[in-house]
Amino acid sequence: MPRWRPVGSFLASVLVVALAYGGAALLAVNLPGVQTIGASVWPASGIAIAALLLGGKRLWIAIPLGTQLFDWLDPSPTYWILGILGIAGATGQALIAHWLLKRVGFDRHFRRASDALKFLLLAALGATQISCTCGTLALVLQGLIPVEEYWSVRSSWWLGDTMGVLIFAPLILQVAAALRPDAATPRSPWPSDRPRRFVLGILLGLAIATTVAVFLSRVNADLGDYPIEYIPVLFVLWIAIQFDRRLAVLTSFLVAVIAIGGSSQGRGPFFAPKKVIIDGQVQVIEQVLTQGGETQGEARILQLQAFLGVTTSTALLLSSALGEQREAARSLRHNERKYRELVQNANSIIIKLDRDGKIVFFNEFAQDFFGYSESEILGQSPMGTIIPMTESTGRDLNEFFNHLLKQPEQFSHAENENQRRNGDRVWVTWSNKPIFDEAGQFEGILCIGTDTTEQRRISQELKLLNEQLETRVAERTQALQQQQEKAEYLLLNILPKPIADRLSQDVFPIADLFDDVTVLFADIVDFTSFAAERSPLEVVERLNGIFSCFDRLAEVYGLEKIKTIGDAYMAVGGLPVPRDDHAADVADMALAMQRAIGDYRKPDGSPFQVRIGIHAGSAVAGTIGLKKFIYDLWGDTVNVASRMESTGQANAIQVSEEVYGRLRDRYHLELRGRISVKGRGTMTTYWLLGKHGDEALGNGHFNSPSPAASNGAVSPSSGLFS
Repeated sequence: MPRWRPVGSFLASVLVVALAYGGAALLAVNLPGVQTIGASVWPASGIAIAALLLGGKRLWIAIPLGTQLFDWLDPSPTYWILGILGIAGATGQALIAHWLLKRVGFDRHFRRASDALKFLLLAALGATQISCTCGTLALVLQGLIPVEEYWSVRSSWWLGDTMGVLIFAPLILQVAAALRPDAATPRSPWPSDRPRRFVLGILLGLAIATTVAVFLSRVNADLGDYPIEYIPVLFVLWIAIQFDRRLAVLTSFLVAVIAIGGSSQGRGPFFAPKKVIIDGQVQVIEQVLTQGGETQGEARILQLQAFLGVTTSTALLLSSALGEQREAARSLRHNERKYRELVQNANSIIIKLDRDGKIVFFNEFAQDFFGYSESEILGQSPMGTIIPMTESTGRDLNEFFNHLLKQPEQFSHAENENQRRNGDRVWVTWSNKPIFDEAGQFEGILCIGTDTTEQRRISQELKLLNEQLETRVAERTQALQQQQEKAEYLLLNILPKPIADRLSQDVFPIADLFDDVTVLFADIVDFTSFAAERSPLEVVERLNGIFSCFDRLAEVYGLEKIKTIGDAYMAVGGLPVPRDDHAADVADMALAMQRAIGDYRKPDGSPFQVRIGIHAGSAVAGTIGLKKFIYDLWGDTVNVASRMESTGQANAIQVSEEVYGRLRDRYHLELRGRISVKGRGTMTTYWLLGKHGDEALGNGHFNSPSPAASNGAVSPSSGLFS
């Protein structure tokens, strides 16, 4: 849109309003006959207020322009004080009226009775006080009227402005509403059906005809004392009651124009001759309007103004009130129709119960769902019809229903089993809302239900599946826990617990240096020849029995079994947790192994014998490799302990000088002498015979070492590390 169009539209609006304002004022004071009572109805005031209500307060500039136009065209003398205050009063009057009406939320379509009342009080009666005050003050200051006449002139001026606002402003606003209708206002005020148009035509014709008959004729003195001027008002009110408010405003305007026109010619009931009694005789006095605007009966002009005010204000208030009522009724019918359609066509069960629990409403969905027609179910109790006495779960539904009627607010949401006419059981979830009358008395319950049969079935199946799943998870968890415990047990049979814990934390490889440990090696004497004569199964069973016994002894004495290779057994004391008495514990186990081996016999009845070697010192312990982890020892101490076993004798326990130094105070040891040890040269060794306090020393030991062994010339026999 070009930028000049809004400006051009505004200027055009200002021009139209200014011309209308000045022209109406000029017409009111210069039309023959009308000028006599021109001040009684001042149309310019109504035009000014209507213009601001339609176009906004920015059109205020048109009012001083219209006033100035009137002053230019009117031949009467111009007074500068009257001109300034007149412009200020007329402009301020319209602006104040616009501001007040906007503040109170006035609707210019007069859709409510309150809108008509706001217009009458604020615009017609309130804002018009401004112009009359300014204008009359200007007349006094200009010296055109004496101060004593201020209030009488001001009252006449105010009544003229008020009549102009009442008659012209509503008409202009209603015409604008017809030309620019909104969604709530029909474009045409005329009835759409022919019979109502016919009635409207008759009423409008009668209103105009009676107004013409009353106000354009010479009323004789016999009728002058009767209020015949209100005959047309009956038809105006009839139209206001039966038809659109715009038609009522139009009719009242036509009646007012005709009344003003007739009265300006000295006709009508307000200027009819009056019968008076003078000196005991009845005389007729004519009411004549003089050219100067003064009348022999100024009260008659006041009667005309009162008639115009009553007619226009009553028509406006009545049509607005009835229009609001008709609109409310239409809205109520529309909402009721929508509500009924919504309720009847809703995809939910909707039932209304009275205070006694009887069904008073049963929508179509409920009829289809339960299989009852409206005539069959209305007035019946739900119990025994759509609600069974007892649920399949065993709940007493009759007791539940009685609680619902007594305390409905506690059952706003409920689920229960229902039954159809054919006997099928269904589950329904209900939303219950208690209904109260205007006095707050309980009137009934509105129940809205949703079929939850399928959802309940699915929920039950899901619950069962969930229980089964939980059972399977518990079983699997228990099995996994057992497997884990078994794996841990197997792992702890391979590795010490501290080492297993470190491996589980991804600590790898593991290599720990221990400064002081005691290492034991044991070898079953001549087991190789025994194994050669027996089946593998028998060999394994016999070897398993002996080594299982050694394992139990290691557990008793708190030692760590390292490994077995063939018929050789290795254990250590003092790791993986360091301890001070590990040498004594290893000695006790060695003696116990000597005693225990005697319980195992060869096929010829002779006992098995074991050769044991012990050495103490530092060693490195840990795990290496990627698969089949074992906890092993490395170092010179391990090698020497192995040599102690391999250079020993059957059924004897040979210990190194380091072990001797730890055991000599508590154990019986016998010097063997110096022997040759591979990788170490000659070493002094001892035989461990027993523990102090034992009753039979050397039980199970050989009688005495050979001289060769004593001289250190014994050759090593085969062993684990030969």
